[in-house]
Amino acid sequence: MPTRCVAAYCSNYTSSSISLHKFPNDEKVREKWVQNVRRTRGPDREGKEWTPSPTSRLCSDHFTEDCFDPAQDLKRSFGFNAKHRREVLPGKIPTIFPRGPAEPKRRESQAVAKRRHQEILRECLSAEPVEEGGSDHDICATAVSTASGPPVDDDDGPPVDVTPTENQGIQVQPDMKSRAVQARLRVGTCKGVQIKPTVTTIGIQNKPSVKTISTQTQITYNNRLQELDAMSEVSEPVEDAAYENDPDYEPMEISDDEEDPPEEVPIPEATSDTLPDTRIFMVFWTCLVQLFSTWCCCPACPSRKLIWRCKEVGTHLLVTFLCRDCSYEDTWRSQPSYGRTAAGNILLSSAILFAGASVTKVLRVLSHMGVAVMSTRSFFRHQENILFRAIRTLWRERQFWMLTVLQAEQEPIVCGGDGRADSPGHSAKYGTYTMMELKQTAVIDVQLVQSNEVDSSNAMEKEGLQRSLQKIQEYAEIGTLVTDRHAGINKMIREQHPNIQHLFDVWHVAKSIKKKLKKLSKTKGCEDLKVWIASIINHLYWAVTSTPPGNGDLIVEKWKSVLQHIHNRHRGFGGLFPRCAHGRLRGRERRKPWN
Repeated sequence: MPTRCVAAYCSNYTSSSISLHKFPNDEKVREKWVQNVRRTRGPDREGKEWTPSPTSRLCSDHFTEDCFDPAQDLKRSFGFNAKHRREVLPGKIPTIFPRGPAEPKRRESQAVAKRRHQEILRECLSAEPVEEGGSDHDICATAVSTASGPPVDDDDGPPVDVTPTENQGIQVQPDMKSRAVQARLRVGTCKGVQIKPTVTTIGIQNKPSVKTISTQTQITYNNRLQELDAMSEVSEPVEDAAYENDPDYEPMEISDDEEDPPEEVPIPEATSDTLPDTRIFMVFWTCLVQLFSTWCCCPACPSRKLIWRCKEVGTHLLVTFLCRDCSYEDTWRSQPSYGRTAAGNILLSSAILFAGASVTKVLRVLSHMGVAVMSTRSFFRHQENILFRAIRTLWRERQFWMLTVLQAEQEPIVCGGDGRADSPGHSAKYGTYTMMELKQTAVIDVQLVQSNEVDSSNAMEKEGLQRSLQKIQEYAEIGTLVTDRHAGINKMIREQHPNIQHLFDVWHVAKSIKKKLKKLSKTKGCEDLKVWIASIINHLYWAVTSTPPGNGDLIVEKWKSVLQHIHNRHRGFGGLFPRCAHGRLRGRERRKPWN
């Protein structure tokens, strides 16, 4: 069982918000701790006073905030990793102890709560708003700025002279949940912002201390999520019996990612003007609110008395407007959609996948900037259900088209192939073999091989090549094949495909020679070879690329001439390549260590 707090009427144990603390070793401070615990914890059955044991702990709920070390909270506020357990400063005494068990909360029946809710709504809808200044759109701005949030003291200065818009119909703050918010709204630090910025209201753009009849407190907001929560609570005075009896009405909730598709809001299909090449802009939430409150009015009537509710689905923002005069309701969406998926979400997932980027790093960068993004689970769901299928379909169509074009040309093709394993060494489980048509520079086939399909992981490359040859030869004849120097592939081509001209890729040959030269240059007496390695490899590439196809003897003569060049002999070689092709050596080339 977990260790629990020893104070009376307290059974807390270590959790995300509570930490347990050991009794101090200082006798004076320890005695004060024990005396405070004994005030609410009487003697046992034998009449003995309670005495702490070596395992006795006291939870953090019994200490005031000034008793804790602020260093960990400061680190956490700046986004650094901090200890989960709070540290009590030396000499601090616990002073918060309840005198009895907490009274159970009185539960109100759903029927009573529903009737009281309806009475408040009728009273609100029948009352006329009292306006002492400002325009019509200030109703929404004032309601947004005072609807919710923890009451705090704002000591930044004297209250700014701001005339709020107050409603006569709401004289109390009802303790209930709105039908518009059927989920427990999270009030706290947003995932995208690990600090606590101060967000001003829509119509003020400074830090006013606004009081309303319903709160009588000074409200300030920590982040954008609390502002959205406030907007959801604004919708309470417009839910009446007409909405309850409407079977098509479904309330909206706030979601910071796309864990569950928005069932309650039908999203239209994407049209021809919502293609991925449409320009996308980054818009701040405060600018959107300013646009709504300044320019929006009811399309059914000229009223500006609009109330809006907001919902986030990843990068998608849905704002539902409701006219207080004619009850007209409509939903504005920040982006088009493809089926039931928001375009921004699927385009972000596809961009991450097609660019080969890390989804965790990309989403972390956007979150640090404060951009609303989806979760990694949504990305992997898009990848599995949409993107992989789209890639597979497009690849099959493209492959069939390319093979059909090669078949129509009726000429032997030149192919290059190479394998790639999921891990280096001889313990790879999967291997892919890719075939490219070198004249068209297009990939025409990719084969995936698992190690348990062949004798060993080293044989996966040979099996992948066999499958590719079998598929490609159904459409076109392979005249030349370029591969690496795999021993199994060399034997297979020589015995099973004698009509195919088999060539080695110069990159693989150069890689092997370079590796051997580096090893040789580290031996005693061969240190001067190190400065010649790059020139030798470049000479190998030049010997191959500067010679017309089919003239292998000339390639060999050019390659062997590098030995004469290193000995500072540049002519009189004899054979097909009698002298070096370079001009007079100058500068750095002349100062190399000749042998």
